[in-house]
Amino acid sequence: MQEDNKKEIDLVRPYKNDVLSKSNYLIGAKYKASVLENQITYLAMLQIQEGEYEEKPDGVYVSMSAAKIKNEIKEYRKDNKDVSGSFYTNLKTVADAMTGNNMGIVDDENQTFEFVTLINKATYKDQVFTIRFANELKPNLINIRSDFTKIPESIVMQFRKPYSMPLYQVLKRQCYYPKDYRGRRDNVFLVQIGLAELKLDMGVVNSNLAEVKAVLNAGKGTRADYERAVAKSPEKKYNQYKEFKRACLVPTIEEINKVSDIYVEFEEKKEGSGRKVVDIAFTVYLEGAENNSNRDSVVPVTLSETGGIEKSLSDEEKFVLYTKILAVFESQLDIGEVITLCEAAKYDEEAIMHAKDVLNQQKAPVDNLIGWLITCIKENWTIRPYEPVKRAESSHNFDEREHDEAYFNNLEKQLLNN
Repeated sequence: MQEDNKKEIDLVRPYKNDVLSKSNYLIGAKYKASVLENQITYLAMLQIQEGEYEEKPDGVYVSMSAAKIKNEIKEYRKDNKDVSGSFYTNLKTVADAMTGNNMGIVDDENQTFEFVTLINKATYKDQVFTIRFANELKPNLINIRSDFTKIPESIVMQFRKPYSMPLYQVLKRQCYYPKDYRGRRDNVFLVQIGLAELKLDMGVVNSNLAEVKAVLNAGKGTRADYERAVAKSPEKKYNQYKEFKRACLVPTIEEINKVSDIYVEFEEKKEGSGRKVVDIAFTVYLEGAENNSNRDSVVPVTLSETGGIEKSLSDEEKFVLYTKILAVFESQLDIGEVITLCEAAKYDEEAIMHAKDVLNQQKAPVDNLIGWLITCIKENWTIRPYEPVKRAESSHNFDEREHDEAYFNNLEKQLLNN
């Protein structure tokens, strides 16, 4: 008996710090899967990363013994639930569920929403689980060198709730700094997702249902497409936000916070006279909340729709930037125009200073200075010919005056609401 146990233990992968570099293309896919399906798919992708796969004309094959899968999962579990005697029986059901499971993915190049097959076939026979990945996904499975997110095995194998892995990887995918980002780095990110899209991301709404799939196939992956698709779903169990929050969102975040390397908080964003929840704004702390315990000093970073970085500053930090820009432009801009400029530049001081440098190169006078500067920033001008434009009136309720000490004291009171 001891010998049999030893053989089973030997089947555990010796690498204790396995991390999958998972393609962001696959992370962005919308599909519904069970915890065990996600974990087996993860192990198969990890095996491909380690070179343990076979390429054939009809796809990429990965084979794993049932005992190996069981021990990979069991290694990180504190109990034996779901890896007990029924585990091997469940593998046949899982194989059937995984076969032909389609993923909904936004094709940015063609601006369409399309469905692709992740796993052409999965079988469980003679204690061996075999997966055949679709040929078209090879670039997202083999030798991935860019556009990926690192997903640790030690975290994936601890998830017990069906929506934890999808939400975890969707959020973690967003939390990075571009190479050219020079701002403050606090490892705190704000990620806002539309409620309908979130339900599809998590697999709460099954994108493979015919009614849902039809809407998504005809769309381009827009907010409106997601809302229509979710509305068409015949599954209404979590249709009400309160029920979705209670049964899906809160338990999922609690598990992510307990076992993963990120800590998540969320805020509901409401619109309309009925104050309906339309978006969920996630605050994601990388490497856990303990590394960001002084919340008052943290500067979260907001991700734009295009994946870029937008700085989120406190009122005090905005005030410092306003005064600095006022000084740089001297009497050329009033405070209302400075605020407008900073907002348009997304509080990017470097972009504003670059626009000032470009302005200094202009030989002809600029009538509408604030409009000119904003366009310069948005279009990233270097040297731009002058085009006369009528000066616009400021829409901000700040008095134009000499920039003396009293002025700044009054400005500070207005900005900080003291």
